[in-house]
Amino acid sequence: MVKAKVPEDQLRGKIINISSVRGKLGRANFAEYSASKAGVVSLTQTLAMELGKFRITVNAICPGLILTPIYGNITAENLAKNNPPPALSYKPVGMPEDVAGAAFFLASSDSDWITGQSILVCGGQHFI
Repeated sequence: MVKAKVPEDQLRGKIINISSVRGKLGRANFAEYSASKAGVVSLTQTLAMELGKFRITVNAICPGLILTPIYGNITAENLAKNNPPPALSYKPVGMPEDVAGAAFFLASSDSDWITGQSILVCGGQHFI
């Protein structure tokens, strides 16, 4: 990306990291996971500072509870039972498409002036 030939008024590239809500808000019995995701948040901020001069943005997506195949055949309602309810109460957990939408935004020119940020995608389940 640093060597990409682009006009002076354009970005050379965008890096989008995937972290987790746990990277910004720890949880008991999740020390290793939370620490590794916090590392991704810190890496995102550090790389944003290092790569900005090369016109490269670096941001992270921090998903909350997302219904993915890792949970098997569990329903969204059952998955949500042991978690605080989201502010957006029309659905109990997020879907992969919610994370994809954030990634699409960060990859688009609409986010060209955003760098070093870790965006929560959690339906308002957490405010940090």
